[in-house]
Amino acid sequence: KKNNLAQNVLSLNALEWLTNLSEVLSVEDYGMEIIQPEFVCGNKEKQMTLSNEEFLRRFEQHFLPRRFVKIRHYGYLKNYKKKERLDEIIKKQRELSLKRNLLDIGKVFQVLIEGTSKRSPEQLQGRTSANKVVIFPKENKSKGEYVNVLIESCTGGTLIGKIVRQKLGVI
Repeated sequence: KKNNLAQNVLSLNALEWLTNLSEVLSVEDYGMEIIQPEFVCGNKEKQMTLSNEEFLRRFEQHFLPRRFVKIRHYGYLKNYKKKERLDEIIKKQRELSLKRNLLDIGKVFQVLIEGTSKRSPEQLQGRTSANKVVIFPKENKSKGEYVNVLIESCTGGTLIGKIVRQKLGVI
């Protein structure tokens, strides 16, 4: 029955966990009354009522059944060789991005100029409608203008091209 849920769940471990964090005032059918320190407000005590469901939610965050282990210790989330796995993922992402960018060579894109390139004051940086970064020569253009850019080369994260007067598409 849901009415006696809190009373049934309050095993020795649950009571021990709860009393380490707060003082239990009463356990009723609707939930329980507790006094809990409020660490944010300088350890002032705060009286609150926890519903049965809220108590179970908080309790389950601290205890797992036998033979259950927190998932963060397994798979790609585990800490063992975390840097090596992250490097592997980044390397694979760079390879995939380069393959994708190579498909854009020879195409003309409309680019919104965002400003000067980070590496060279003689070049501008902008973005395509697909949010890809494009670097190209300045040619008396300024921030906020739209230009058509022919993509000539690329890196894993950037398209490199030149301003053209032609329409969009493949040349």
